[in-house]
Amino acid sequence: MNVSAPMRRIFCALIVSAVAVAALAGGWNTSATAFAIITVCAVLLWIIEVLPGTLVAMILPVAYILAGAGTPAQVLSPWTDSMCWLVLGGVVISRMMEKSGVSRRMALWALSRSGSSLRRLFPGIMLAGFLIAPFVPTVMGKAALFVVILGGICRTLNLKPGSRESSCIFLCGLLALAEPKFIFFTSSVDSAMLLNAAARSGMTISWLEYFRANAVPGMLYSLCCLLLLCLFVPKGGRDFHAFVSAEYKRLGPLGTDEKKAFLLLALTALAMVTDSLHGVDIGWLMMLVAGLCFLPGIRLLDQRDLRALPLDMVFFVAGCMTIGAAAHAAGVDSVIGDMVRSFLNTEHEAAALAGAFVSGAGLSMAFTSLPAVSTLGPALAAAGLEAGSSGQAFLYAFLYGLDQFLMPYVFAPALYFYASGYINIRHYLAFQFSKLVMTAVFLLVVAVPWWSMIL
Repeated sequence: MNVSAPMRRIFCALIVSAVAVAALAGGWNTSATAFAIITVCAVLLWIIEVLPGTLVAMILPVAYILAGAGTPAQVLSPWTDSMCWLVLGGVVISRMMEKSGVSRRMALWALSRSGSSLRRLFPGIMLAGFLIAPFVPTVMGKAALFVVILGGICRTLNLKPGSRESSCIFLCGLLALAEPKFIFFTSSVDSAMLLNAAARSGMTISWLEYFRANAVPGMLYSLCCLLLLCLFVPKGGRDFHAFVSAEYKRLGPLGTDEKKAFLLLALTALAMVTDSLHGVDIGWLMMLVAGLCFLPGIRLLDQRDLRALPLDMVFFVAGCMTIGAAAHAAGVDSVIGDMVRSFLNTEHEAAALAGAFVSGAGLSMAFTSLPAVSTLGPALAAAGLEAGSSGQAFLYAFLYGLDQFLMPYVFAPALYFYASGYINIRHYLAFQFSKLVMTAVFLLVVAVPWWSMIL
């Protein structure tokens, strides 16, 4: 159902007014009240899309400053943080992988390893996502690549848009984009932002530490998601293997640019794995590799590529991160922290982890993932520090909550996939709500016992 623009504006005004009344009734000071009103207004604008999302993110810190929620130095501090450079480096590397043909080769190679049935296609799609994931934290570049490949498969097999078969293929592509973050935190902006927020609160987690704690449950979780998706596949099916194999053979042998690109990616992977040894932030390393792409002798990118980079994600991430900075400046983070600590009873670990999971799922529905991370990340880290050695599990359980994309707007690639027309909303909702139940069971049976043993 389409809602008119005036109705959306009225809805936004009513919600903001209700938040203002609640803040004033709760005895919040002027700075905290201004923060609450501006933040809720920004989130609503992101959800109902009255204004472009990137523009809202760019205006957000200015609004905080003008309203007295914090000083420019406080509010704009995230704009100089390594996270923005990590995202920018990821955007450049994504463009390099696309232009050199490496990303397409990696994806088609993984898909060509599959069998001829629809269910056997799923592991190939997931493998393609895991191959590309560690190097590109901005998922929209990967989403665009997957839409082209998966859409080509559906068209070749004459699968109708919105059919159960095409919905399952695109849902598997969505899993391939989302689930690698449970193994490589650099594969997703929200997981990288969460660890960055934790580090600023005193809980530093290296790339290798994160991998060690999450590799096993992350792989098992991805497998469980695939098995769940297989239950939604109709009986029978068509042969897609010929299409993928033909596309892969058309690529031919590795070109010079592809060899250079693979060398840079190998160096990037080595730097990520050894970050606990050299101590250099991943964001600076990603930018260093991005700069190498332009050097004479490598020349995988040029000035035209630089001008064509989609920089809106960088501004969007920086804008979302100002929520956390402004919350600290206005003293709201301590209020939220007290609420979170009362909700996450650290004396009972199972209840605390369940609270973190429910918080992630609930906040992602209300805020979408990036604002949810900015709002709750520091409070979760503070609660985790009080819990001791098992405190990291709070962050990880929260990430599993954020992974529940119950509506497409919660996750940008989900919205992009849905807009392609290949996913039927009934199939989407049935799978996502089934995945929510499965994830809760998985945390209880697999993830929590593993973290208790490892952390």
